[in-house]
Amino acid sequence: MVTIQVDESVCNGHGLCQVMSPAVYEVNPDTAKNEAGRFEVSAALRPAALNGANACPERAITVLE
Repeated sequence: MVTIQVDESVCNGHGLCQVMSPAVYEVNPDTAKNEAGRFEVSAALRPAALNGANACPERAITVLE
């Protein structure tokens, strides 16, 4: 498993994480903000998790090992 941490106070709602990695990230349809907080995904989704995190202009997403 891979742990993902989203700093909701930093997210500005660009939605690029979901655009780049829809299998990993969801955003609130009203605000376009990622409000997931901390969650886990399978190790197979690690590359997608990193793609979404790297797309965030605010660097609000951290992928933990």
